[in-house]
Amino acid sequence: MKQKTGIGFIFCLLAIMSILSCCRRSDEPAAELVDGTVRICFEWDTVPSGIQPPEGMTLRFYPESGEGTVYEMKSDTVSFSGNLPVGNYRVLIYNCPTPGIWFRGQEQFETAEACVKPLTRSVETVGQPDWFTLATLGEYEVRKEDPGAEPLRVHPEPIVRRISFRIKVTDAREVESVSGRLLNVAEAVNLSTGKSVASYVAGTDIPIRAEEGLFVGSLLVFNLLDKDEIPGGGADKNLRLQINYADETKEVHELDIYDDLINMGDGDNADVELDVTPSGIHFQVRITEWIAGQGPDVSVGK
Repeated sequence: MKQKTGIGFIFCLLAIMSILSCCRRSDEPAAELVDGTVRICFEWDTVPSGIQPPEGMTLRFYPESGEGTVYEMKSDTVSFSGNLPVGNYRVLIYNCPTPGIWFRGQEQFETAEACVKPLTRSVETVGQPDWFTLATLGEYEVRKEDPGAEPLRVHPEPIVRRISFRIKVTDAREVESVSGRLLNVAEAVNLSTGKSVASYVAGTDIPIRAEEGLFVGSLLVFNLLDKDEIPGGGADKNLRLQINYADETKEVHELDIYDDLINMGDGDNADVELDVTPSGIHFQVRITEWIAGQGPDVSVGK
């Protein structure tokens, strides 16, 4: 009987020691992440002088491994200084706020997208994107603080395009108004590549007003897409104009101007001049660079 009692005592003692050992291990502090310093300056030499500067910047740091915490920081438009755990990151940098744009797929660097907000439930019509600039860092290393290190200089670039329209209507009838709609418009852009997302397309109404005998308007878009690259096919004609006359008659003109706008680069401007006559419609497109106010001599008449 005494032998059994002794064995039981030993087992109880071992159990208590095991519990105490676990308690000690749970009280031990976890390994702390070592913070490094991030210093980034923003250069705005690629942004046109006539554009209203953004209010602030958003910076999203994605661990290079694709796993772990994604850090989102805010800053002014001059520079950013902060601390992050030491390591390698991929970074998306863009201006904020952007009330006309919403974001999706931001959990991963490769899937993050900026999208134009829809104006209808069916997403057949979208508004215009805000003035939007983007800088992407495919590799960025956060190191321990180095007081002598120079800040990284990045150049956010516009990824929207502005298309301006000047419409002249030559007709004996009095013109009351002109309305326009642009089709095959990219609804989203991938932030890691800066490229339009072809699987999402919509139409955008062109605000047009009368001005000194002409009808003029302009809009911002991420891009126009070729109907052949749109899943399921897009509209054959991507510009629709409706001329409304004072006698309550109207004319609808549909044109394809994609080939004439294909030379538009990021942040470019296109001037589209249209001359509507009883015999038909003539148009000319000229691509210009916002920064210099003029661009490559691309002028196409139809």
